[in-house]
Amino acid sequence: VSLLFCLGVSLVCGAPDFTSERLAVGDITLNVGFVNKDSNGPIFLLLHGFPEAWYSWAALAEDLVASVPTAVVVMPDQRGYNMSDKPTDVAAYHIDNLVADVYNLIHVVAGPNGHVHLVAHDWGGCVAYILTSLYP
Repeated sequence: VSLLFCLGVSLVCGAPDFTSERLAVGDITLNVGFVNKDSNGPIFLLLHGFPEAWYSWAALAEDLVASVPTAVVVMPDQRGYNMSDKPTDVAAYHIDNLVADVYNLIHVVAGPNGHVHLVAHDWGGCVAYILTSLYP
């Protein structure tokens, strides 16, 4: 997993090639936005901050695809955000669960031995930091 931290994010959306779907990742279902979902190019997994959603990455996703036309951009709504599952038990939001969600999502989108470039902002950066510490 490559780790990049991003400090600024635009809230622009509307590109015609954006799609989203709900994916089962472990014990939860996350809503995930995509650009170039069916491409075989490098996968960029973008983790939003608080209180954002997958589409907060729209401008960066467009820039990534402009720079790397084969890029697959994966932008999940993290647990509890937007259209992803929202468990009622506060313990369900422990950082270990958030990290497991992303770990499982990587396996869903890249396969068990797949590689992603992880880009994170704000709260997503905390999740990414722990994830990459545990699963370099």
